[in-house]
Amino acid sequence: MTPSPAAPARVRPLPALAAFSLFALLSLLFGLSQVGWHLSRLPGWFFLAALVVGAVGVLGAWLTGQDHPGRPVWQRAVLRGLGWAMPVAGLIAAGEVLDGSWKHPVTFALVWSVMGLGYGWTSLALDRPAAGSGRPETR
Repeated sequence: MTPSPAAPARVRPLPALAAFSLFALLSLLFGLSQVGWHLSRLPGWFFLAALVVGAVGVLGAWLTGQDHPGRPVWQRAVLRGLGWAMPVAGLIAAGEVLDGSWKHPVTFALVWSVMGLGYGWTSLALDRPAAGSGRPETR
């Protein structure tokens, strides 16, 4: 029995572990590149930040998985946009805090929110079927 198309997707354990590992590892690599590739120069809090970035990567995958055709278009745009923007913003924020250039967190959050929503709307517009394509419209 297949789930109905309106049923929200769940995050499966293996892809969630892969997303967590990818974003945590990327965060560590970017952090190491900023301190001259010496693990001992990374502050202790940065390892916790890498774990948080990994968790945000899983949250982004979960948000993206919640997008399904039964939802209103604006909700789908928000889910896609935040699902993309949150993990990337977490990576950048961890690096900026590490190198001391974290000056305007509210502006940073607003810019990434606008960029994420722009991505969400753009991806929905590109995902819409062409007229006469035979695919049902996903509104």
